Amino acid sequence: MKYDNEKFISQFKDIIEKENPKKILFVASNDHDRYGYRSAIDSMNIDCAAFSDFEPCPEVSSVKKGTELFKNENCDFIVTVGGGSAMDVAKAIKLFAESDVKILAVPTTAGTGAEVTRFAVLYNNGDKESVSSYDIIPDYAVFDYSTLASLPHYQRIVTGLDAFSHSIEAYWSLNATDESREYSAQSLELFNEWYRKYLDDDKASYEPMMRCSELAGKAINIARTAAPHAMSYKLHKLKGYSHGQAVALCLAYIWQYMLENCPTAELEILLAETQIISGFTPESLSNMLKEFGVSYVLIGHSERRGIFGESDELIKEKLRKALAGGFKPILCIGEAWEIREKGEALAYCLKQLESAFNDLSASEVQKVIVAYEPIWAIGSGKSATAEDAEEMLKGIRQYLNNNYGAEIANEMPLLYGGSVKPEN
Repeated sequence: MKYDNEKFISQFKDIIEKENPKKILFVASNDHDRYGYRSAIDSMNIDCAAFSDFEPCPEVSSVKKGTELFKNENCDFIVTVGGGSAMDVAKAIKLFAESDVKILAVPTTAGTGAEVTRFAVLYNNGDKESVSSYDIIPDYAVFDYSTLASLPHYQRIVTGLDAFSHSIEAYWSLNATDESREYSAQSLELFNEWYRKYLDDDKASYEPMMRCSELAGKAINIARTAAPHAMSYKLHKLKGYSHGQAVALCLAYIWQYMLENCPTAELEILLAETQIISGFTPESLSNMLKEFGVSYVLIGHSERRGIFGESDELIKEKLRKALAGGFKPILCIGEAWEIREKGEALAYCLKQLESAFNDLSASEVQKVIVAYEPIWAIGSGKSATAEDAEEMLKGIRQYLNNNYGAEIANEMPLLYGGSVKPEN
């Protein structure tokens, strides 16, 4: 694919010439020169070390490799071309190297806004371990919106949803200011006008959608994200959901929950403002997600139960709303270590299951996926044995057989969601 990006390449080279680096660390994916920026550096006869050995969900170990390369090659400038992962890796390398090196970012998606934020989302053996520092905000950004032509339709959907969620969450945030809310409002205005056109590949939408992402990034740089992002990372990392898909699903359900449980007039006003500036309600957002094929929702995760105090009764209500909304629920159940030590694991999990399924018809139960996620095997270093998981899943199937019949018991997907090692 040929990109009409000569003016952006020229901007890029002007910045490089101004900084006059001796050696550049070039952070990008394996397909690092599809847009021509690496070739532009080579044409300026500047030494360059490329780093692409990182994951879509970057691990700390990968950033350490990049930091080692940065130091060993004596780089004095960082260029990053790509989506959020590449930019987060570049920012984290600067932080890990304890360097005052400058960063030039070229975003190639319209969603993360990472080119204007102080955050880098990293993972440590699967657990989110992000960093935040104003020192790692890129010093320069070239907004080459021609790169958006390369994005597949699905990537446009989910990256756009990420920008949308950034704007909404920043507007809700307790850290929000007049400035951050203005950024949110401007971003949402662009989203409403251009998102559908962007999905239809109207080339006139490329520039405003990249601006939408930038403004949403500026909003969260001040206000930070909120609960939907915090909830979404497990769906993204462990369940394979795209980040934008996971965030938007969580956003729709939290929005609906707040509408139904507004404790203050102030929150009620904030949610009314959100509807006005976004043009969406939780229902219309859910409908759009279903239209885009976002069909699964996670309910009852241990962090929601433990950290947010979600009761069995609330989880039962969420399950009903998910089914009524046409989503495919993944119901999580699981026990703490002290319950397993007492030999009460199966009884405890079946109680969670019974509460969630109470008053559901067999046809409704048939639409649910059950995920067994032992709390003690998540991020603790402990792992359930194959026998532990099999015993639990056998007990669940027996419960289903006794209460809903053999067909549902045999056909319902049952998942295991704890830590996994080669031994189990």
